Amino acid sequence: MKYNIDDIQNIFVENINTNNFIRGVFSNPTKENPYKKINLKPVEIKGELFVQVESFKDNKAFHKNFSLDECFNSLKDIIKDFKQILISTSNEEIQVLQNKKGFSLKRKTITGKKVELSHNKQKNYILQDNTPIPFLIKLGVMSESGKVTKERFNKFRQINRYLEFIEDTLKELQEKNLIQNSMKIVDFGCGKSYLTFALYHYLKNVKNLDIEVIGLDLKEDVITHCNSIAQELEFNNLKFLKGDIKEFHEFDNVDMIFSLHACNNATDYSILKGLELGAKAILAVPC
Repeated sequence: MKYNIDDIQNIFVENINTNNFIRGVFSNPTKENPYKKINLKPVEIKGELFVQVESFKDNKAFHKNFSLDECFNSLKDIIKDFKQILISTSNEEIQVLQNKKGFSLKRKTITGKKVELSHNKQKNYILQDNTPIPFLIKLGVMSESGKVTKERFNKFRQINRYLEFIEDTLKELQEKNLIQNSMKIVDFGCGKSYLTFALYHYLKNVKNLDIEVIGLDLKEDVITHCNSIAQELEFNNLKFLKGDIKEFHEFDNVDMIFSLHACNNATDYSILKGLELGAKAILAVPC
């Protein structure tokens, strides 16, 4: 059975209007069409439904959000310019092929697919936005309600990325039976200690490990400030010391040492001190 362009348009319109539309993929363009591929998907912006059009041309992607009326008015032009269309809905997949005689359809019933209307898909961070976390609030990364501030969102992402490395390292140490339920950790060149507080919170409050953490830095005002925050947060096994890496003797042995963006030769000293203390893991990034 052959279908005309109105039939194909009506499939889109009906599924969009009934909130069943998931995605439309237009490929194999006609000779007259400058676009190699076009994707359509529904998005909700400020409570209103739009259709996002993603167009590919000259190895570049272009995005535009159309109102439903704008989308419906443009559909025929998009449909006629492509020989192959895949329409995904919440209950079926429809393969549309176009030739000189018209359109042919191949339908496949599916179950379990959900319509995703979020404009920006939320990343699954270890520490979530919109969830109050005391140390992030205290450090000014979050508001009291748990919303990450716009100015500190890069810092929020950095903290989460760092915790992903910590999680991978922790998993490896446990799989190799190098640690059990307790750890001694040192942060050499801790600075303002965003990552030190994040590590303590994650290992103590999320992973429920028995830990001792020390942050070391040469700046006395920074150390005083960080110790004050640790006390307010009741991070009882976290302390900050003023001192030189080469002269650190607080622990006889450690499980993990990290030194991120420490200046000058501090990274080299951190690695050397880590080896002296028998560190099971050393995470270091030069300045």
